Amino acid sequence: MRETFQTPLAVGRIRGETARMPKLNGIKETCLTVADVDRSDRFYRELLDLPLIEGDARFRALNVADSHVLLLFAREVTSPGLRISHS
Repeated sequence: MRETFQTPLAVGRIRGETARMPKLNGIKETCLTVADVDRSDRFYRELLDLPLIEGDARFRALNVADSHVLLLFAREVTSPGLRISHS
């Protein structure tokens, strides 16, 4: 069964309004769940030269072009509620 979504534009048309969906101008974070955080960290840091923002055994946050973050989370040990501070 296919799910349909009501966007603000569609809802506006239903109500007779002229609502517009905001234009997407970028994606701030991309999150990958990985089997081996250390191996994935080495791959992205060595191949793409992405600097480390912060991390531990459960995750790494890598800087992408000073405007985006690549998050690598360990598949088996990541806990909910993990917060990353940006400076």
